[in-house]
Amino acid sequence: MKKLLHLRIIAMTVLLLLFACRQEITTIDDHNSRREQEFFRNNANPASRNFGQIAGHITNLREINSKTEFISKLSDKAGLPKWGFSMTTAIGTPGKSGRTGDADVLIIPMQEDDDSYLSSLLYVERPESDNPIIYTVTNLELYDFVHNSNINAEIREQILSTFLYFDKEVYDNKDFAHLPADLYAEMPLKEGETSKSFMITSTESTDPQGLHYNTICVVNNHCTRTYVCDYGSNCDHCLKECESVNCYTAGGGGYEGPGTDGPGDTGNPGEGNGGGTGSGECNRGGWYRIIPPNGCGGGGDVETPCQNINNKQKDTKYAEKYNALNQSNIFSMNRERGFFERQSPPSNNLGSTFIQLDGPEGSSGLGLPDNISGIVGLLHSHNDENGVIKIFSPTDVRTFINHFLPQANSYLGSYGQAYTTVVTSFGSYTLQFTEGTHPGGINYNTWEQWNTWYKEKYEQLIKNENLTKANVEKVFTQFLKEVVNINGLEVYRVTKNTAVRLEYNGKDNPVKETPCPVITP
Repeated sequence: MKKLLHLRIIAMTVLLLLFACRQEITTIDDHNSRREQEFFRNNANPASRNFGQIAGHITNLREINSKTEFISKLSDKAGLPKWGFSMTTAIGTPGKSGRTGDADVLIIPMQEDDDSYLSSLLYVERPESDNPIIYTVTNLELYDFVHNSNINAEIREQILSTFLYFDKEVYDNKDFAHLPADLYAEMPLKEGETSKSFMITSTESTDPQGLHYNTICVVNNHCTRTYVCDYGSNCDHCLKECESVNCYTAGGGGYEGPGTDGPGDTGNPGEGNGGGTGSGECNRGGWYRIIPPNGCGGGGDVETPCQNINNKQKDTKYAEKYNALNQSNIFSMNRERGFFERQSPPSNNLGSTFIQLDGPEGSSGLGLPDNISGIVGLLHSHNDENGVIKIFSPTDVRTFINHFLPQANSYLGSYGQAYTTVVTSFGSYTLQFTEGTHPGGINYNTWEQWNTWYKEKYEQLIKNENLTKANVEKVFTQFLKEVVNINGLEVYRVTKNTAVRLEYNGKDNPVKETPCPVITP
């Protein structure tokens, strides 16, 4: 009997393992299927001159993927093409195809979720053929490649310039930094610096139709907004002295000769190396962008959340909006009021502005404008209406992650500069993020799961008449830790000059409180 029972247990275990494996395979297949559908969705402007050409490329690549499954072999495992920004160019050096002389190559920028930076460039050598060479070059692969002094400087500069060109075209980013000192020979290396920086002031292509680029000429300003020379009066006169023109053929791919393979080349067409290590987490979001002095990789210490919050509290414009919301007449309104902070583009150094938002009468929400470019933070109220929870909602958290984080990284060089603050009669709270990489966008299904858990917990408190400040904080910190579960996402209870980090400490314990240093007037 014992032997029979033992065999039954073994059989059940095997069946469970098989079921688990089948479930995992099904999940992977579903993910791959969804990515393929999005991958081949033509998101270009139908009115653009090359829309038909892009549609033809998509049809051809979809057919090739059905035979080779090249998407699953790309080193960029999550990015999706931004087809409207694709270009066809020529590479005058041998590529992975082994062809000598000029060969066409289609280059498409890739972006992951709602990120505000390139995840990679997708290269398709000989795109009109039945057997093109297809691969991606990620930010991390690019970093390792362009910093490898064993590779010809001209080749490294060509591929790096191609990335910078697309970063400007897709995101209108003009400022670049941390570029290898042995590249861009026409630009002098500033005294005391180990890397080069510049701003792209204009670009010109040999093909104004946008159908087939050969050469791109870029006017670079080495002085403005580089954190190399002092920004301000010392830079006002240097535009002419610091300008240079850099012309290059947009390119990429593999190159013949010892030590000159293209970034991500493994010798197997369509298979990248899965990304390099670069110089750390800062590289994922465009390591070649301008980073403020106290930001990641900018030469100073990374600011802590306490420092970020304190800096905001000392900022006159922020303090003015916070005080305007922290009023009894605001809490008695039957709608929310808020102020979003929009940062100006890094190239003009005009700082930020705060713009007021009012929710509809009788509502419990605010709507951001359609154009969220540069919106790095939000202050808003939760009123005293029955049933209103006086702390962040799941929507507040999702908006912070999906919108404010990437905008802060793009415009201010750090995810840590993003914030969202809610002001209530219970108290005020601020969200901060401490990691150097974006946690990924929050989709509708995930938000719905968050909302279900959140609603159930707070409705239980209301039903039992336990909706106290302490319980509201405890449930929300539990929500962040156990439901949202994103490393680096932190909540602080704040006043006009104090901040206290709140952490869930188990169901039988009060919330753990860690005060920040108090601001002195």
